[in-house]
Amino acid sequence: MKTKPEIFADILGKMFETYKKKNHDYSVNGKSSFEKGFENFGLTSLAIRLGDKVDRLTAFAKTGDLQVTDEGIEETILDTAVYAVLGLVEIEYQKQSVKES
Repeated sequence: MKTKPEIFADILGKMFETYKKKNHDYSVNGKSSFEKGFENFGLTSLAIRLGDKVDRLTAFAKTGDLQVTDEGIEETILDTAVYAVLGLVEIEYQKQSVKES
């Protein structure tokens, strides 16, 4: 049986793999749709994406039913975590850009 820290580490690894795959699938000319949205709309774009995932999670919590069966609730939770980290990445990246200017 895995310990909770081991499970946590596994989930972080899965988050990174999900990030790499989706970053590839959602990128045009080297920039992901998340990056473009963040550049154009800042934290509002992050709030919208997180809000969509939280809404899906809330609906599932109330009904226990998912119509889109190729994305389980675990993936929705994983996507929510990835979006939160992507927001932190963009904020940190902007701070670095300001320091280098």
